[in-house]
Amino acid sequence: IKTKLSHEDAFSKYLIGQGAKINKPYGWQIKILSPESFLRKIGPVLEKRLTESKFRGLTRMLKMNFWKYELGLWFEDGKLVKVEQTSDAGRILGMNPYATIQLFLGFRSREDLEYAYPDFYVRDGLGELIDVLFPRKPGYIHYCY
Repeated sequence: IKTKLSHEDAFSKYLIGQGAKINKPYGWQIKILSPESFLRKIGPVLEKRLTESKFRGLTRMLKMNFWKYELGLWFEDGKLVKVEQTSDAGRILGMNPYATIQLFLGFRSREDLEYAYPDFYVRDGLGELIDVLFPRKPGYIHYCY
């Protein structure tokens, strides 16, 4: 019997406790076509994570360099007020476009990605902030094939 459930839900944990086998999830084949739109959409989640951290009330702009373009995330008093492309050259957050999807979706941590991808980097002591905004979390993508 295949359950097609996350390994983190209560029922799956029960089945595992009864001796069920865990299959590795199939590789993620996800592409975020517009990181700008995606980050706007998850803005309330990012704001909640800030509120529950030492970064409550954050006011600053984060520049994410995606090789061909940069995105600026403007936070004011802990609220994400603007996400848009910027032309300013910045090399503080180097976002490998392929690896960043794993960060945004919680599949890999910032440290995992910095280790695996030399062109994924977080400088100027922003690692902890990125960890708060994009923590590693269990997830499951249901696929229908």
